[in-house]
Amino acid sequence: MKMTVRMKIFAMGLLLLIVGNIISLTTQVYTGGLFDQFQKEQIDTNYLSAKPEEQIEILKTYVLEKMELNVFLRMFIFVAIGLSFSFWISGVLTLPLKKLIAAIERVTQGDLNVKVPVDTKDEYGKVAKPSMT
Repeated sequence: MKMTVRMKIFAMGLLLLIVGNIISLTTQVYTGGLFDQFQKEQIDTNYLSAKPEEQIEILKTYVLEKMELNVFLRMFIFVAIGLSFSFWISGVLTLPLKKLIAAIERVTQGDLNVKVPVDTKDEYGKVAKPSMT
């Protein structure tokens, strides 16, 4: 199956969407674990005797303190993966174009025997392929 440039960009977006969903799911699991941990560590007679508003504040403070580092770590991982995919896809998309431009420049300098070193089967490959007319 030949992948067009549009399909390559779509694949990159799809990969980012999958990574984002995985991070979201792991955050849900982590948060559930935090509540279990809170139940084991924090629910005692002091907590149970506190007013409902105070209980909510204790829970909120506990969860936010535990999640602070986790949120930054997940955000860093997501950004790093996104930048890596972007760098990879930009290379995939521009390398054949760079080769094609180099060949076109040689043709403009008079080298009519230049072979275009683009062997992809996408739109760049179609442009680089010699016509049979």
